[in-house]
Amino acid sequence: MFYGFPAVDFARKGFVRLAVDWASNKYTDINERRFVPREIDINMTSDYVAKYMRGVAPRPIKMAATIHPQMPDNLSVLDFMPQQYVPYHKNVVLFTGGWAFKFIPLFGKVCAELAVYGETSHDISEFSIYRKGIIK
Repeated sequence: MFYGFPAVDFARKGFVRLAVDWASNKYTDINERRFVPREIDINMTSDYVAKYMRGVAPRPIKMAATIHPQMPDNLSVLDFMPQQYVPYHKNVVLFTGGWAFKFIPLFGKVCAELAVYGETSHDISEFSIYRKGIIK
């Protein structure tokens, strides 16, 4: 439900990064984007910190919101570009969506294998662009 990062030397000294792990603001038009978290996200995070994190101030010092492409099923897409959209579709490897930064070393390797060899030894069928609801 939450994710976080400990204090690090290259960031603000003595500060941790903590946030809810879902998208509470959802947009179909990027012009609707808000640059601050919703009040429910702030309150839930503050309550969590107060209850479970000794020595950490529960109210945020600095807040921001980020955007990322969200697939209908909350998974990422890791596949070749569909043939109906571009010629030489196997020359274009796609990776997008979800909160997948923690898997980037593996996904980067898979993308490289797809780009260089046209295949990977990893089962990426779960991330197919052809699964229901991805292509509209």
